[in-house]
Amino acid sequence: MKKEELLQELNIIVKFFVFNKKTALSLLLLMLLSSFCAKAQISIDDISINEIKRQAGNGNVGLQFVLGNYYQNGKRVEKDLVQAKYWYGKAVNGGHEDAKAYLAMIYDDEKDYDKAYPLFLSYANNPQNERKNTVNS
Repeated sequence: MKKEELLQELNIIVKFFVFNKKTALSLLLLMLLSSFCAKAQISIDDISINEIKRQAGNGNVGLQFVLGNYYQNGKRVEKDLVQAKYWYGKAVNGGHEDAKAYLAMIYDDEKDYDKAYPLFLSYANNPQNERKNTVNS
C-alpha cells in the first residue's frame, strides 16, 4: 500500500472516530491511532494541523498534549506560551499526567511557583510516573 493510500485510510479512521471526552477512551483511541501510524510508517506530522486542532477541541486529551507541545516549541504553529498553557491545561484536566510536568515547567520558567508547585507535586506523587522517572544504573 502506498503512503498516499495509507494517509487517506488514516484520515477516514480519524474522521470515523468521534473522540469521546472521557480520558480512557481518548487515550485508547490515540494509542490505536499511534499504532496504526507506526505500522504504516506515518507520523503525527502527517496529520494536518487543522485536524489535530479539531480533535483536540473535541476533547482528545492526547492531541491536546501534542498541541500544547507544538505551541510551546513553535512546531507547526507559531510559538505561543499562552496557547501552550491552555492546551496543556486542557490535557491536565482530562487526566494527562505528562501534561502536568510540561505545564509546571512553563510556570516554573515564568517564576509562577504557586501554579508550578502543585502540578509538580501531583505529578511526582502519582505512582504511575515513578517508573518513567527512574534512571537505571
